[in-house]
Amino acid sequence: MKKANQINWLTTSVLIILPIFIIITAIMYGEMYGIGKFEILLFVGAYYACNISVGLGFHRLWSHASYKINKVLEFILMLVSAATLQGPAIAWVSDHRFHHAFADTDKDPHTPVRYKNKLKGFFWAHIGWMLVGELTIKHIDKGTAATLGKNKILVFQLKYYWQIATFMNVVVPALIGYFCGNHDLRSVCAGLVFMGLGRAFQQQMTFCVNSVCHFMGSKKYANDTSGDIWWLFFLLLGENWHNFHHAFGSDYRNGHKWYHLDIHKWLIALLAKVGLASNLVRTPKERIIAVMEEMNAIKEDKWSEKLVIVERFADSMAALAAEKLKMIEKSASDIANSMKNNVNNMANSVANNLNVGLQKKLIKLEESASRLTAMVRELKLETSAIKKRVVSDAYAKVLKLERAAIALGLITESQLISSK
Repeated sequence: MKKANQINWLTTSVLIILPIFIIITAIMYGEMYGIGKFEILLFVGAYYACNISVGLGFHRLWSHASYKINKVLEFILMLVSAATLQGPAIAWVSDHRFHHAFADTDKDPHTPVRYKNKLKGFFWAHIGWMLVGELTIKHIDKGTAATLGKNKILVFQLKYYWQIATFMNVVVPALIGYFCGNHDLRSVCAGLVFMGLGRAFQQQMTFCVNSVCHFMGSKKYANDTSGDIWWLFFLLLGENWHNFHHAFGSDYRNGHKWYHLDIHKWLIALLAKVGLASNLVRTPKERIIAVMEEMNAIKEDKWSEKLVIVERFADSMAALAAEKLKMIEKSASDIANSMKNNVNNMANSVANNLNVGLQKKLIKLEESASRLTAMVRELKLETSAIKKRVVSDAYAKVLKLERAAIALGLITESQLISSK
């Protein structure tokens, strides 16, 4: 039994070593034969075929039962999904259902918040979680086993996974290269190398849903780290609408609006039109609106809390600056009074020269803090729809105040609120 932090050499070989080998082979091929339209088409074709099998198969069909599909097409999806080398469908689904059920908790297999360090969290969510510990196939959850264990196609894939995966990654690319190329050994090599490269690149893009889409994007529907990133559509074909998906996992659409680019939802809808798919799950518009309103309320509460922090900090900075000014004035007065009359003027001059610059800085700091406090209090009197931009501006001013306060010795690094 492997320890949780022990390297899993099988997945490491498939996800890292094999892609590196394919990249090196592609470079050698390019130096020998050059790379033309044929090789590019093989790469793009393999990439999008794998992408569609992940979106329509692994994700929306088997993980979330968002629709039902013709058994022949399901068998084809099973074959192509095995070509992605992302593991048996039953294991993939088990991990994904845990991700949804326990998002951003210790039970989430690839949560980015596992580590406080964001770079470590990103790497863990992207690929790290698969490189250590045992394979999911050894501990599939009971719910997934109970539902998909009755699916003969997926049970067949589970039983003969490596035979199917090898066939789909060796025999099929070689045949496609041979028959679509010049019917020679070079065409066979092109099929193996560039379809393999497309598959490897698609793996990384699938992993980006767990990493990039949990570090960036808009959050209008689900209150977790998932985000909607429209510009990733061209690579993910719809899986990029990840925040909506986290809120409404069973919906066959990830991009629910007509203008949301989502090839996978359109393909499912097309299959339904021609009678090859059915039982498409669609979230009622009223429920979507209700969830969005709830999220807006949560966001307003968060910005209100930040405004309170900003107000308190501004008040404390103004108070510290005023206190420091009083100390300086008292110090200058004490120096002057302790001197004799004939050196009194000189002492005052020295004290003033030493403190005039500091006094000006402190007065400016106090005035800035007071203005920030006034701005925050004015905001609190307005409507509850506090805008993120306004709070961001206030936080930017807090950063400037902090830098000035540290320079003047009013606070230390440990007292910064911007790092909290």
